[in-house]
Amino acid sequence: MTTGIDFSKLAGARKALEDRRSSNSDFQTVMFWKPKLGQNKVRILPPWTSEGPHAGAFWREVAQHWNVSEDMKGPVLCPNKTPDIKDACPICEFITELKSDKKNVAAQELAKEIRAKTSWFLNLVDLSDSIYTAADVAEAKQARPDEEVGFAAGDLKVQVYAAGPTVFNNIVTIISENNLDITLPEKGHNLTITKSGKGLNTEYNVTIMITPTALEGWTPATKVNDLSQVGYVQEYSKILELLSEGKARDFMKGLPSGKAGKALAPAAVLEDDELPESWSGPSDEGAEEDMASALEAEMLAEARKAG
Repeated sequence: MTTGIDFSKLAGARKALEDRRSSNSDFQTVMFWKPKLGQNKVRILPPWTSEGPHAGAFWREVAQHWNVSEDMKGPVLCPNKTPDIKDACPICEFITELKSDKKNVAAQELAKEIRAKTSWFLNLVDLSDSIYTAADVAEAKQARPDEEVGFAAGDLKVQVYAAGPTVFNNIVTIISENNLDITLPEKGHNLTITKSGKGLNTEYNVTIMITPTALEGWTPATKVNDLSQVGYVQEYSKILELLSEGKARDFMKGLPSGKAGKALAPAAVLEDDELPESWSGPSDEGAEEDMASALEAEMLAEARKAG
């Protein structure tokens, strides 16, 4: 015997979907940007919100664990060290246990490899690629065929940049020392981010264009990305699962807590400077080399699962 559709339940499901679309990062179309070798002329965009903890900030600080799972190319957002989350993180707790085994060379190397690294999400416009094209729209539709693309060909192309400490510090220094709001669309300032070298030898330099200019293509209707919705916040158990299936698997078997896959006992999380100096590792300045590509690939993979 067949039954008809319960339209009241259907209406509820539709509302839940719409609520998810408006509040969940799975439904936010984001394009990530990374600097090319040489000079990159960009415009940093103004704060995306005037409410809450991010009011007045044009950036969002995040901490991310890299190299946690062999199957996951992108980073794991750290709920413990990302300032606007502050929840327990099994990776940080695991790293604390690794650090306690100071005579174990492999344990110390793994602790350094998977520790959280800080970056800063920024909305920007690449002035050499400042307008969405039909190809951009087609690419977005291909990535999320069941979702409406949030931009159209001809719109100002607002991308997200995961800046490393060198670039972000240079930007902050320029703003502070010149007492300038470089993000004002009508009379802000363009920046040049110069990238040289590759891999761990990558170097960045940031300079400001002294003359203020209006950002061509900006209108009061221009949308900037809600940076609080960029990246994925995963449950403790999911992060632990990724950890136990990755490079940490063999180490976890020997932990005081017992077997891999068991919840780690909550522990005080040590800071990086408490690692022995000999385990300081290479510079992180080259770590952002492929950060944008990895972030975008992981977000697209999650979007396909959600679809």
